[in-house]
Amino acid sequence: MTPQTQIDPNVFSVLKEIRYRTSRSRGPGGQHVNKTESRVELCWDTATSACFTADQLNRIKRKLKTHIHENGMFVMACEAHRSQRKNKETVTAKFLEMIRKALIKPKKRIPTHTPMNVIRKRKEEKQKASLRKQSRKADKTNKTDTP
Repeated sequence: MTPQTQIDPNVFSVLKEIRYRTSRSRGPGGQHVNKTESRVELCWDTATSACFTADQLNRIKRKLKTHIHENGMFVMACEAHRSQRKNKETVTAKFLEMIRKALIKPKKRIPTHTPMNVIRKRKEEKQKASLRKQSRKADKTNKTDTP
């Protein structure tokens, strides 16, 4: 594994800080939906989390800002399955994957110079295009002179 794709052990320790809420789902299930709470909502308080460093928390907050409310609560829900257990597994897996991706530091781009060969070729192509257009202008002036 490269250093950028290593899994931080803190990602799994955050599972201790997660709270789950259940409610009635809008998804599949027919009459069963009306009497069971199969929708699962994952809640994680980023403000009181002790699993990550300040830098890591800032990165998570910046990358996942659409899921974090004003009070610092990360909220994510799943109601894709009829089973509460499957919805809980799905939302937890999605949450861990999002945290993993947010913690990956992007590789710093090293600016490079354009090779001289590429610059020369581009200028030659521009020159050819210019000559082609100039020859068209010359052809138009010759055609208008003759009746």
